[in-house]
Amino acid sequence: MKSWLDVQNQWRVLALFLICGNAWATDLAISGADARNQVVNGEVSLFLIALDDDGQPVETLKEDEIQVYQENPETQQRTALEIQNLTSFGHHSAGVDFLLLIDDSGSMYDGPTGDLSPPFEGTRAAFARREAKRFINDLGISQDRVGLAFFATKYHLAASPRIERGTLVERLGVSSSPSSENAYTELYAGIEKASETLASTAGRRIVILFSDGENYPYYQESGNPHPEYGTITHTSDQALKALRDEAVTLYAVRFGDHKDAQLAQIALASGGLVFDVDSEDQLAGLYSQIRHRVSQEYRIDVEPQPQITEENRFITIWDGHEVSFSLPSSYVFGPPVALRQALFSLFFLPFFVIFTGLLWKLGERKSQGMAQLSRLEPRHGEAGSVTLAAGKTVIAPHPQGQGTLIVPAETHHPLEKLGTTIIQEKDGRWQLTGNENVKVNNCSGKQFLLSPGDVIQVGDDLIVFDDA
Repeated sequence: MKSWLDVQNQWRVLALFLICGNAWATDLAISGADARNQVVNGEVSLFLIALDDDGQPVETLKEDEIQVYQENPETQQRTALEIQNLTSFGHHSAGVDFLLLIDDSGSMYDGPTGDLSPPFEGTRAAFARREAKRFINDLGISQDRVGLAFFATKYHLAASPRIERGTLVERLGVSSSPSSENAYTELYAGIEKASETLASTAGRRIVILFSDGENYPYYQESGNPHPEYGTITHTSDQALKALRDEAVTLYAVRFGDHKDAQLAQIALASGGLVFDVDSEDQLAGLYSQIRHRVSQEYRIDVEPQPQITEENRFITIWDGHEVSFSLPSSYVFGPPVALRQALFSLFFLPFFVIFTGLLWKLGERKSQGMAQLSRLEPRHGEAGSVTLAAGKTVIAPHPQGQGTLIVPAETHHPLEKLGTTIIQEKDGRWQLTGNENVKVNNCSGKQFLLSPGDVIQVGDDLIVFDDA
């Protein structure tokens, strides 16, 4: 089975970065994709970065200068896609959602060369926190939102993305080496959880991850069920899927000699980059460079064509440069408008038939005068339902204060003197009349025409009316 990852191409990009030492050397790059709206409008958004010959961002990119193709990975046949919309350079005026994800496993409390138990300020954990603090302070006045999370054996969200940053700096304070049970490196699970954290945000989504080691899952390495995941071991494919599900781009910083090889593939396949650093000096200012790169993005909206393959590949060409980005086929079904409307109609047809049948049945039952009252968690007695028959039904407080009575009644039932509520059918509708003010759906009054789902409050009891 062919992998989602175009591994050969990704490692070529990574090798270029490692050899040149310049993450921004590529003239054209697709830095992410967003297929979340495809089921709504059929479109996929591609995030594009274009640099001129001097390595400066191109600020005046035009639609007629760009070609976008959808390539069948099995036949290499390309189909030209019309650009539905090109959002200009700097389109993130509403801000970007960043999540700073920091490895907090046991080895993070070693020194940069692996020396054990140095003072906290000389640990990798301190390096990561100081760079995060620099990034937060460099934001200045902007609409960018920043969140903070840590992972080791468990994932811990310290702060969801926000504009207010004072609390973030506070939560980056001095920490201590975790216990042996909490010192594992659930790297892939951490990426999944970070993607879920960003799921509720509306804008461009970026995770910046700092880790000094390989995935070291608790269950696999200890033989004991994980305290949260049980016997589940998270994989790199699951981590990538989570990023793609939520349209998140991952930028990964790998510190030291023990590097997770799959982490590079995950980051590159999401549209991000990998940075290998060995000292705090190499780390300084790196997060702000990542933010600067994100700020250079264009957004291109295209409508893919139907294609039955394991993956869908998008090719973008500009000024003689060509780049590709792949998404699993489950994210890109891209039917044209007519087919999408037909699928929409077919999808809702069964619901229409069921709804029509329910309306007919409802009318039939109404003609028979059938209805029910159901108590919800009464303070006295048990919850249950009472069928309303023809004539009056009386709802009255129990004479001995033991909750509420619901009883059929004739016109002059003695319970009517206790401040009761009477329900009876009139002209095909159920009418509620109270001797005193009664609350229905939290509104007070003495007379109501009831509808299914109305909530009647009598004393401390809540009673639901249903005419089905």
